[in-house]
Amino acid sequence: MGTYEVITTLQILAGTLIILLSLVSMMRALRSVPGSITKQRLIATSFTVLFLVGFVFSFLSLFTDVRFPFELLSGTLFLGSACFVYMAFRITADTRGRLSWKIDQYNRVEIKLKTLSMHDGLTGLYNRHGFFTLMDHYLKLARRQKKRVILFYADIDDLNGINENFGRQEGDMMLKETADIIKAAFRRSDIMARIGDDEFVVLLIEAAEDQFDAINTNFRKLLEEFNSRRIQKYKLSITTGVTGYDPGYNDSINNMLDQVYDLLGRDRERQETSEVF
Repeated sequence: MGTYEVITTLQILAGTLIILLSLVSMMRALRSVPGSITKQRLIATSFTVLFLVGFVFSFLSLFTDVRFPFELLSGTLFLGSACFVYMAFRITADTRGRLSWKIDQYNRVEIKLKTLSMHDGLTGLYNRHGFFTLMDHYLKLARRQKKRVILFYADIDDLNGINENFGRQEGDMMLKETADIIKAAFRRSDIMARIGDDEFVVLLIEAAEDQFDAINTNFRKLLEEFNSRRIQKYKLSITTGVTGYDPGYNDSINNMLDQVYDLLGRDRERQETSEVF
């Protein structure tokens, strides 16, 4: 065997070894990529064939008198390198695709968790955290664009009495029913929330102050319809209040709520609503 033949044989052996090591590394990497079992088999088969071809060439060159033209050997190495590069690109593309899928799934889970953290599990409305977060955004928007904002407040009268006399399950049912009445009374674009045990609020965007009476009347009508369908020994009683947004007076959500609480105190004193047991 001549010097050049020995060099060629060593090149083939080295190339075969590199391909084999690459195959092992890629297979390890692919195990961490979900959904790539079929591609693993395809790549394994391809590199196994290349390995066997290289091994046969090496064996025949070393231990037999068979001689291969240099062009054939060079072509074989070139083909093997091309296949290796192709597979490397395919693996890279597949890994990037899977990574994008994982990132998308992570974002979906994050959005879902964020949604759950901002909603009340019992009623499906926004909770206190969600409402104050959105309220802060909308008040800034209202100040900037000079939009009208109205805050509607509803408080279930003597929810503790309902829980004590009829059980907490009945109290939870009244909370759900109140939420349903609120959903029916207001637009889907309005921000509806349960901010306390028995407290509900609705933020109405671009609503005029001359709608105060209409808002209360509509809610009262739905509440009366609900009570007329009930067969319980008591009626659901809810105290309500409405206030408008005025940057010069109640420029924060806390100020608006304070104003509503003041209105509720006056409302209860006038006994516009009452509980019946």
